[in-house]
Parts: sequence; structure tokens; C-alpha cells
Amino acid sequence: MLFTFPTPYPDELLYSLYSRYHIRSGNTSPTMTSQNLFGNMYLRPVRDLPANLKLLTDKLGQEWDPEMLIYRNTMFNFYAPFLQKEQSSNVVKLMIGNGGNLIHSQIGFTKTLVKGKINFWICEECIKKDVELYGETYWHRVHQAHGVFTCPQHLTLLKETEIPLHSSNNRDYTPACPDLFRKEHSVNQYNDHEMEFLYKLSSMIETLFENPFSPLYEKRVKNVYLKRLHEKGYITPRGYVRYKDLNQNFNTFYGKDFLNLLQSPTSFNSSDWLKRICQKHRSSFHPIRHLLLLIFLDLDLKDLFHHRNSSSTANIYERGAYINEIETNVYFPFGKGPWPCLNMVCPSYRKNVINTISIYKDSKRKKPVGEFQCQCGFAYVRSGPDISSEDFYRIGKMKSYGKLWNDKLEELIASGNSLASICIELNVSGNTVKKFASILNIKTSWKQPLMKQDRYEDSRLLEELATKRESWLMLLMENATKSRSKLQLMAPNLHSWLKKNDKEWLESHSPPKKTTSHNRTIVDWKKRDLEILLLTKEVIRLWDSESDSITRITKTAVGKKIRKLHILTKSFDNIPLTKRYLESKIESFEVYKMRKAKFIIQQLRFSEDYYTEYQIYRKLGSSKDRVPVQVKNYIESEIYTGNGRRRKPRT
Repeated sequence: MLFTFPTPYPDELLYSLYSRYHIRSGNTSPTMTSQNLFGNMYLRPVRDLPANLKLLTDKLGQEWDPEMLIYRNTMFNFYAPFLQKEQSSNVVKLMIGNGGNLIHSQIGFTKTLVKGKINFWICEECIKKDVELYGETYWHRVHQAHGVFTCPQHLTLLKETEIPLHSSNNRDYTPACPDLFRKEHSVNQYNDHEMEFLYKLSSMIETLFENPFSPLYEKRVKNVYLKRLHEKGYITPRGYVRYKDLNQNFNTFYGKDFLNLLQSPTSFNSSDWLKRICQKHRSSFHPIRHLLLLIFLDLDLKDLFHHRNSSSTANIYERGAYINEIETNVYFPFGKGPWPCLNMVCPSYRKNVINTISIYKDSKRKKPVGEFQCQCGFAYVRSGPDISSEDFYRIGKMKSYGKLWNDKLEELIASGNSLASICIELNVSGNTVKKFASILNIKTSWKQPLMKQDRYEDSRLLEELATKRESWLMLLMENATKSRSKLQLMAPNLHSWLKKNDKEWLESHSPPKKTTSHNRTIVDWKKRDLEILLLTKEVIRLWDSESDSITRITKTAVGKKIRKLHILTKSFDNIPLTKRYLESKIESFEVYKMRKAKFIIQQLRFSEDYYTEYQIYRKLGSSKDRVPVQVKNYIESEIYTGNGRRRKPRT
């Protein structure tokens, strides 16, 4: 039992507890403290997401719970809400057990460019308060989170110390104390706009630590983002995100210097994090990037973690525009359907019988336009998105009335109904009735309107048509090398008139449409396979020859050295010779550790008169209980048969 283990202070990092225990215990070396805490002198104290908590709590007593320590005294709450449920559970298991070397890779942030803070950070005001209340200070969790540069309690800038927050070889237990060296950070280095963002981020991150939110489902996160992006006009009618506009406005909103400070710059390319975070993916994104997007979209954590449609919102989106929770990359400006037929003479009037619609964008208004057509032939369009239940039964513009409607019109006219009664029966205007009666050649008691096809019989219209054609031909002669789009820009009114009134003639008297050819380079994979094979053999032949340390031979490491990692990962099956050779050379963990152990022992023989197990395992980077049995046996044999000794003899 560890009777001198301290009681945690509010928001105290577990590493801080270790460090305070180290001082209280009177231990003269970190290895002694590790032995006391974990029963293993080779374990190093991890600052942010420590493991072996079951070993620790077994020594502390029944009142200590590993999960309690995880949620209250580690950085886990900062990451957990943005992980998948399975990821989060695995991380907890690894922290309780001895999976320290797998925790960061399980979270998925090992490949991200967000590396976080290098050293511990402190708040001057918090130190004063801690000393006043407890007689000592300690490492606060929230101050170590990436993105926290101001204290959420005192709204003052934090100061950086020289105590490393992440170090693979550091076994020290360093407690926080009032006289630690601080790096000076001028207040003037941040403008008012940036300070406002820093205050907001600190407050949000403090909320994450104080409230252990449940892990979010990827689809739910995306739904919240896409819904707000739609509300702010970043979604096209076909459901795609306008990434160029989003990227530009995002950079303008924060400024490039501020995004670089948070290690989250954006660039308009396919691998940009801002683009991928809104897509269907399996990647994990650093919490700071979620928080940056939330602030930009004017959302709060409660919008993400307590996202529920209210009854009013549900009514609006019941038939209206919404992001489908299953098909999360698809946006439905007119609801998901089916949609009603609005033909008053159809038996399916106001019944949801239209299963598919066509959606396109209004180039002028930048709004989605939906085209609806019933089997009766009745077709109409309207602009979207739908924002109320009334929009579901709204007609914007008619495309076709259909045969059923035409037959009904003929029947009503033949029955001697008045124009007014027909308008009421069909729910159309008098001009519409007159127009279609003329088109269908139905004899009526009222005067027929002059239709478009009859207009050209008017000499004045024929004269205008000839003038327009002549003007267009002159434009073609003067600009023979111009494309049709350039000609349209040069005479937009003329082009518009001809397109409306003489479309076939205009089409036959315009430059041919340009066709773009997409020529793809055909890769000679046999040749490329031989080239990469030669590079691979040369790299492996010289592996570690110019280095003072041993590195493991892996596909990724080889790919980076020959600068062909993209081929080895995405097109590995296309280079079979290289694949066969490389798979024969890739080292297992056991082979790698054995090779490294031999290298270390050989070095010690030349540089030391005596060497110990501790020296070997320290250079090996693994504790004795974590190396394969064969490697352990080899080291044991070398200690007794070589120059090594278990203990250095006294002189």
C-alpha cells in the first residue's frame, strides 16, 4: 500500500500526483518511484494518457478506481468525445492495462500534423491561488491541452515552462512549483480578434474536461456540420460542399497566423483536413480542429453533443430540406419524397405518388430547382429549398399539364362551360385556358390569342428575325476564331433573343462545341516494378550503415527512403517483384529487437569495460518484461559469457 500517495486537487494531472508522491516518498531516483507505483522500475511516467492504472490502483487501495483517474486526472476527456465508441473503449482498456505504446495510435493522432504542446504551461494566478489554498501548486490538466493559451478561470495568458510534456526517454518526476523558469510571451503577440478566439477555445476545452461527453458517432457529427453549412450557403443544390468558398472564408475568419499557431492551416486540396472533416471518412481529427470548425459555424458544444430536433424544427424538416442521417453526404432541398401530384383533375391529386425528381441549380439565383412529374403527365418546377410544410404543395412554374388535363379542358369547353367556371375547375388563369384551347385547336366562344408559331406571319416580326440573324452572322465573320461562349459574352442580348425565338438556326450557325479529351498516361508497371525493386534492394543493403542506431525494416520506412510510399501503399499489387522481395525482408518485432540487441551489445563491448542488463534494456527502449523470450535469453547469455556483469564490481 502507498500510504503517502497524495489526494488529487481539482483538475490535477495524474503525472502531477506521481511527481508529488516522488517528493513525499523521499526517493532519490525516478526508477525507485516507478518501482513503488507500478512494481516495475523500467516504466516511464506518461504525462497525458498514462497506462498501467490497474497496477497503480491495486497499490492504492479499493477506494481508488482506474476509470475515475482516467476521467478526472488525465487528458482523456479532451479526446474521447471525438472518437468512435469502439475507439474510446479500447483506449480506456489500454490505459487500465499495459498498452501504453498503443494508446496514441489507437486514438489516431499519430499521423496528424497537430503535435500539441511541447512543454508544460502554467498560470501565474492559479499558482497564487493554489499556494494560498493548499500550500503548494500542481500541474493543471486544462493548461496542457493544445489550444489553451489563456487560463479559462482568470482569462490571463499562460506561460510556458521548460519541463517537457512529451518525451519518449524522460523518466523524471517533476512537480510544479512557483519558481519554475517561464518563457516570456508578450501580450502584444495576439491581437484582440485572436484573443477572443483564445478565450473561446479555453472555455470550450474546460467544458470538455468538466463534462465527460459520450463518444459521438461520425454520422451525427457530420449531420450537424452539414446542416449548418447548408444554412450558411456552403451546400450546392446537388448536396456538395462549396469547399473553395469554405476554405477562403475559414482562412479569412481566423487568419493564417492563428491557424498556424494551432497547427491547423488549411489549403484547397484533396487531403485538406477542413475538406475531409465534412466527408465520409474513417479518420480521426484532433479536437482542436473540431472546435475551430464549431466556432466558425457559430456552434457550441451543446449543439454537437445535445443535438435534438425540437418539435418546431421537426415540422419544418419533416417534408423540407434536411441532411439524411444515413446517407450523410446527400442533401435533400425538397425532402426525401415521395412528392404529391398537384393536378386537380388527377385521381392522385395531393397524393404522394411522385417517387423521383430532377434537381438542378438556378445559375442566377444560386438556388436549387426541383422538377416534379406525375404519371398523368402533369409536370411543374419550383425553387427551393423547402422551409415549411406549405412549400410541399407549391407550384413555381408549369412545365406540362399532360393529356389528362388537356382532355378535361376539351370536355369542359365542349359542355358549354363559361371561361370563369373552367378557370375555377382547373385552378388556372383565363389566359392559360385560352392559350391551351388555341394550341389544341378547340373551338371556343371567346377570341383565341395569337400563338408564338403564328407570330412569324407578322411581317414586322419576320423583319426583326432577319435583322437579328444578319447581326449574328456579322459577329461570326468578325470573330471567326472566337468560341461560342466568347461570342455569347460579346452580344448577350442578341444571343438570348435568338436562343429564345430561333434556337435551331442559332445552333446551326454557332462555332462547334469544344470537346475536352482526358488523356491518361498508361503506366508500364513491369518497368516501374524493376526500377522500384533496384531502389529497394539498394536501400536495404545500406540499411542503418550510416546511422548510429538501429531502425526497423518496414514497408512504410522503405517507402519513405525510396520516396515511393504512395506506390507501396496504393499500388503494391502492381509491382509483384518488389512486393515479393520486400515481404521477405520486412522485420517482425522479434527479429528487429534481436538485431538491435546484438548491435547494442557490440557497441558496449567496445566502449565499456563492464555493462549491465539495465544499460542494454535502456538502449533497447523496452523493459525486460516486454521483449520476446528469445531476445531476453540472448541478453542473459551475453551478460554471463561476454564482458557484461549483472552488477558492476566495486572498486
